[in-house]
Amino acid sequence: MGKFKPGRFGTAPINKIRGSVAYTGITTIVTATEPVTLSLGDKSVILIESSAGATRLNLPDPALFEAGRTYVIKDNTGWSSSMNPITLRAAVGTTVDTSSSVSLKGNTQGATIMSDGISNWMIVATS
Repeated sequence: MGKFKPGRFGTAPINKIRGSVAYTGITTIVTATEPVTLSLGDKSVILIESSAGATRLNLPDPALFEAGRTYVIKDNTGWSSSMNPITLRAAVGTTVDTSSSVSLKGNTQGATIMSDGISNWMIVATS
């Protein structure tokens, strides 16, 4: 394994990432006909029950958080598919892994996203 080399990720120096990866609890979202917007007060684990239809989850502006703020988003019921995708949509002027949105289309699929503290939610893990 190589040695850690200090550097930069985007425009945030790596050594300034101070966000916590400690989970603050669970928020369950049942499929909604309107998009659901995460707020600063939402828990860090988001379970989505997508059995009744597609779900669009609007992500907050990553600049509202210190770099390193993490959300775990998971299809809780196993119904997410091409028929009932869970779409993660970035706030205006921000991105999710350089795109305006990404979709979870596999049954029981999940993603862990992390704020860069500036303008991007990075997908750091999928299941």
